[in-house]
Amino acid sequence: MIVYKNYGLDAGVGVYLGSATTDNCLVYGNIGSVAARIDNASLTRNCTIVGNYTYGLQTYSVTVGPRFENTVVYYNNNGGTDINRGGTAHPIFTNCCAGSASSDALTNGSGNIMTAPMFVNTNISNYRLANNSPCFNRGANREWMTNAVDLDGRTRIRYGTVDMGAYERINAGTIYRSH
Repeated sequence: MIVYKNYGLDAGVGVYLGSATTDNCLVYGNIGSVAARIDNASLTRNCTIVGNYTYGLQTYSVTVGPRFENTVVYYNNNGGTDINRGGTAHPIFTNCCAGSASSDALTNGSGNIMTAPMFVNTNISNYRLANNSPCFNRGANREWMTNAVDLDGRTRIRYGTVDMGAYERINAGTIYRSH
């Protein structure tokens, strides 16, 4: 799922999940208060939330915090942090990548990094991982990935360990994508 160029004043201008599972999504180019609001017991896996003119991600929960796995939240233009959290139940991040101003959010979990994800070309909204990306082979493999595909429809685990974000990196070759 690609969520692109939405505009609004409420939280979750692109995505608003109360209790759901989301896999392989790209949320970018949205304008508003919050691009993706993920609440309660939601699970977000292998998503990329990047290049939004807002907070990239907002979480809010009172009972059970949302969980994030293998997700990249970076380069969102909000004047500081990529992740804004609220409520008393904090989210859990596992093998995720987020901007350094989000460091307190990433302490609830493991395998997280704050290094820039290094995309192929952000100027043309190509948010696939570049060859030198620290997100390559840094995710957490899960059973559901055995026959799963990434956002381009390619095998989810290519080189032994899943990548962070919506796309798996390919070491060599040409990618053709039809629209």
